[in-house]
Amino acid sequence: GIGTFRYGGTTSILSARMDAVANITPIDYFAVAVTARSSRNDVTSARVPYLPGFEFSALYRRTFAAFKVTVSVNAFTERRASRVGPLTAPGGLWSGVRMEYGGIPRLKVFLNLENVLDRSDQLWRGYDVEPLRIDLGFSYRW
Repeated sequence: GIGTFRYGGTTSILSARMDAVANITPIDYFAVAVTARSSRNDVTSARVPYLPGFEFSALYRRTFAAFKVTVSVNAFTERRASRVGPLTAPGGLWSGVRMEYGGIPRLKVFLNLENVLDRSDQLWRGYDVEPLRIDLGFSYRW
């Protein structure tokens, strides 16, 4: 469908983000990102819908010869779900695992699992995220 949002006034969004990465050892990689934000419309005095006030993501990758295993976690806080009124969408937590084999020149085979905990968080109010999702595939470069 098509939606129209009419706010009027000025909406201010203030964000602060911190990223950190570390190659702990030659075979271990870690990354984390934290975002805090505040939003407000000067006419409605309300926050921007579906914009979380806090987000967190972390990723850890370990390499075993030709195998790479990556574990990730993403989380966000409750969000306002309406331009006017008190409706909210709950916060969420997503986790994933990716395994990749690259021992054959130019060919990579992967297994990707998303929403590993099979949570039923809502991306939008009333719209749940996908359940556990498993992708198996390959890529070939020439």
